[in-house]
Amino acid sequence: MKVDSKFESKLANVHGIELTHGQFDQAFYDKDGVPFNALYDAMYTIDGEQYYIEFKQHQLNPKTSIASCHNKLFTQCDWHKLPIENLDYINHNTLSGLLWNKGYFMDSLLHAWNHSAVKHSIIAKEYGNNYIVVFESHPPTVKHQGTPLPFQQYYKQKYGIRTMLLSEFKDKFI
Repeated sequence: MKVDSKFESKLANVHGIELTHGQFDQAFYDKDGVPFNALYDAMYTIDGEQYYIEFKQHQLNPKTSIASCHNKLFTQCDWHKLPIENLDYINHNTLSGLLWNKGYFMDSLLHAWNHSAVKHSIIAKEYGNNYIVVFESHPPTVKHQGTPLPFQQYYKQKYGIRTMLLSEFKDKFI
């Protein structure tokens, strides 16, 4: 089983989760019409229904497009004086990886497209409740329009994303 991070290694080795790492068969499009491919960490079949699972260690960010992610990631790389000045165009995934590999984890989490609630919302529109974002942990509430909401309600109400904690996932799927 291939793992992409220390977190995924922990999921596999400590929690016994089988990571299958697949790619959805279709392209998705952000609000600007920019296509993107999406991956999932695991797929489970229960009672004949397929569930696509994305595991996250951190709450999702509110970035609304690949361009907005790219611009912010580029700015963060520049601010940290990372070596990008001689390159024409670097895609958002490369910029995020550069920040992550240099130890600027929060910059990646707060600004990368793979951590965008909007990106996961786009996927959830296609797959509904069969697409689930599972958090290792999450603050119990998120403020939405000045009102604290339970995090699952927040993501479902604002973005249409089904979410749960890792402990709940293990109870239902493992």
